[in-house]
Amino acid sequence: MRYILMLVATFFVVTLNAQIDSSLTNLGEGRETARMYMLPYSTADEALEAAGEIRKSKYVRPMEQWTMEQAEEATLHKAQFAYPFSWINRLVFVHVGAVGGAYDLYVNDEYVGSSANGFLPAEFNVTKYVREDMNSVTISVPRQHWSQTLECFDRKKEVAPIEVYAFSQPVIRVRDVVHSARIDATGKMANVDVSLVVKTESLNEKRARIHYELVAADTVVVEYGYRDMSVGMRGEDTVKFMARVPVSALWSEQSPTRLKLNFKTQVEGRYAEYYSLPTAFRELSYEQGQISINGKGVELRFGDVDPMTATAATLQELKRQGSNAVRVGEGVVPRSFYRLCESEGVYVVVCVPINSSASGESRKVGGNPTNDPAWREAYLDRAVATYRSTCDFGCVVGYELAAESANGINLYESYMLLKSLETKRPISYSDGGDEWNNDAVK
Repeated sequence: MRYILMLVATFFVVTLNAQIDSSLTNLGEGRETARMYMLPYSTADEALEAAGEIRKSKYVRPMEQWTMEQAEEATLHKAQFAYPFSWINRLVFVHVGAVGGAYDLYVNDEYVGSSANGFLPAEFNVTKYVREDMNSVTISVPRQHWSQTLECFDRKKEVAPIEVYAFSQPVIRVRDVVHSARIDATGKMANVDVSLVVKTESLNEKRARIHYELVAADTVVVEYGYRDMSVGMRGEDTVKFMARVPVSALWSEQSPTRLKLNFKTQVEGRYAEYYSLPTAFRELSYEQGQISINGKGVELRFGDVDPMTATAATLQELKRQGSNAVRVGEGVVPRSFYRLCESEGVYVVVCVPINSSASGESRKVGGNPTNDPAWREAYLDRAVATYRSTCDFGCVVGYELAAESANGINLYESYMLLKSLETKRPISYSDGGDEWNNDAVK
């Protein structure tokens, strides 16, 4: 009898652990691949006026008026957006900038998807859930969630959703932008490479013409042209172009210059969407603990600011006090903060939103989840999303794997994964000491 009870108890423990491990891999449902911030507009003038900011337009519907309700096990944030006639036969997405905790997303009371990480942006394709006229959006934030083990940093219990909007794109659309710059042998000119990632949700092959231009000093067209492309069923391809710009046009602390990257898509002879992105091009290198920007060594002098409340005056005062850099990322960081740092010439090191300090320093079983393989996917998911949503901000000069989270297999793998994506910027972990997954920065 005692043997049977032991077997039952062992089965119960194994089953419980399997359930816990299974929940740790439920990182989210219905999320699009993480990408840089970019919004479509219906005209070139509209895109230029928005200048990369969130503006209400024909194709963009910001959600700013939120109500909050307390349900039995969750806090419900509710808002609405209008679906205009012009969105018919187009895709519709909801972008959730940050919530401050894991959440489920509902549109018109139908479950759309979820994210176990409410501190980084996520987008959801809601085309089949929306209807003409008004649509309701509900973000349900549970009071208890396994992801809170990784979120021991200071955070408000109730964080109203920020940077949430609905937007519409054509079936074949520009999904992401990636760019880089490198100074040539003369030291006076730089080669700028731009890649536009184009994706289609169509079941048939789709053709499009992508027009692009790079503009300096608001009026000087550095490069322009177009590419014709064909993308297969639910496929993805990349349009690439190169331009040469003077080194004086590159971004730095002393000269926070940004060029305008303008592009538009033409589908079946009609222009479908327009973009204008203020873009900070700069060359970054990292060798033997030294970061260089545009060929000149940089010493990072960190100051403290609150990304949620920072203004241009805040960053100007930071620089007057002798600092030129900030560390952000454990909690909610609006995209607008990165834009602000670019415009003011402030360097940023982004921390992946992980802090498991409440679990202690032990690497043994039952200790800190950083050394527990069951948590592997949760760590990697946050690392990749952090990188993909910030990598094209010129002000971002490095990444921090976590904060106060001991060390172990999950941060080792996070380091290797980020190193495979990012070949220039240092990947550091201040609490890692002299271990190999910490690129020391002077």
